Amino acid sequence: MRVYLLGYFHSGAFADDLIELATCRLLQQTGISPLAVLDKKTNPHPASGPEVAEFFNREADLVLFCGGSLLGRLRLAPFHRIETWIDKLQVPLVVLGTGWREEARPLTPEEVDRMRLLVDHAAAIYVRGKHTVERMAAHGLPVDRVIPLGDPGLTYTGNGIPTRRDQYRVGVVCRQMADVEIAQDPSTLGNDAWHARLATLLAHIVETEGAKPVFFPMSTLHRTHDNDWTATARVFNRLNLPESPYIYNECLKGDSPGAPFHAPGILATILGTMDFVISQRLHGSLVSIAHGVPVLVIEYQFGKMADSLSIDGFEELRRLITPQAEVSVAAYEAKRASLVELAPHNRRVCERVRAEYVRALSSLAGEVIGAKKN
Repeated sequence: MRVYLLGYFHSGAFADDLIELATCRLLQQTGISPLAVLDKKTNPHPASGPEVAEFFNREADLVLFCGGSLLGRLRLAPFHRIETWIDKLQVPLVVLGTGWREEARPLTPEEVDRMRLLVDHAAAIYVRGKHTVERMAAHGLPVDRVIPLGDPGLTYTGNGIPTRRDQYRVGVVCRQMADVEIAQDPSTLGNDAWHARLATLLAHIVETEGAKPVFFPMSTLHRTHDNDWTATARVFNRLNLPESPYIYNECLKGDSPGAPFHAPGILATILGTMDFVISQRLHGSLVSIAHGVPVLVIEYQFGKMADSLSIDGFEELRRLITPQAEVSVAAYEAKRASLVELAPHNRRVCERVRAEYVRALSSLAGEVIGAKKN
C-alpha cells in the first residue's frame, strides 16, 4: 500500500520530526508499509497545479496531511495552491493530528476558503482537540466529520532505557520567544522576564529537592528564531550553579548551521526518564505525558497547550496548565503533588489515544484496499 505522509519534516525542529516518527509508528501498527515521506525541503514534488493531483493519483493509495496547524500546513507547497488540484484528486486524503494556529491577525477569506476545500474533500479528519473543532466551526467550516483524537505526539514513547538515578532530575524545555510572538499576544512575557521567572523556579527546586536540571533544547543550534539554545544559556546563567549545564545533545562539536543536533526518538526517550519535567514547548509536554512523567505544562501563547489537551481524559491536567506569566515557586508547589498523582492516569489516556489512532488508520486502510479490489 502506497502512503504519502505530507508535512514539514527534516527541518531540525523536534516537533515536526517527532510527528513523522509517531505517525510512522502508528502506521506500522496497522500493517501499512512502506511509507513515503514528502515535504517541502527534502523531497522533490510536483509544482502546484493539476500535476499535483496527477502525481498522487499515479503514485499513492492514501495521502496523510500531518501535524502542525491547518493554516500552517496550507502555506507549505504543494498545499498553498490547493484550489488548483483538490477537485482532481482521486485517492483518499486524510487530515491527521493537526491543530489550529491562533494568530493576532484575522484569517483572510482566501485562507478560510482553502481550509474549507481541504475539509470538504478529506476522507477523514482527526485533529488535536475539541478546541480545534470549535475554532473551525467559528470560521464557518463544516465540522460534522471532524474527530478530536489528540496530537500524534501523545502516542509516542521510547523503548525504555535503564537508568541509574543517583539524583532527582528535572527536565527543562524552554525557548526564546520571537519578537513577533511577543507583539502578537499581550499575555506573552518578554524573554528577560520569562528567563528570570523560570530560573527562580529552578533554583528553588535545586535548593529544596537537590534536583539536577537537565535541559532539552528542541531546535537546531543555529536557529535564527525561537532558539532553545539561547533560552537554555540565559536561564542557566541566572542559576549560579557550580557545574556546567547538563544538556542532552549528540553533536555539539562540528554542528553545521541548520543541522539537527539530536535524534528525536532518542531525545524523546531520554526525556521520558526524567523524574519531573517543566516544559514550555508543546511536544516536550506531550512526550513527557506519554511516558507517564509528571510535567508542569506551560502555556505561552494563544491556548496551544490547552487545545492539544482538550480531549476526554485530560480535564484535570488541562486545569493545571500554567500560563507563562503565572509560573512561580508558589504555583509549582501548589500543583506538584497533583501532577505527580495524575501522571499514571495521563499515560493511560495516551494509550487510549494510540489505540484509537490505530483503529482509525486500520479502518481507513481496509477501506482503501477494499476499494482497490473493487
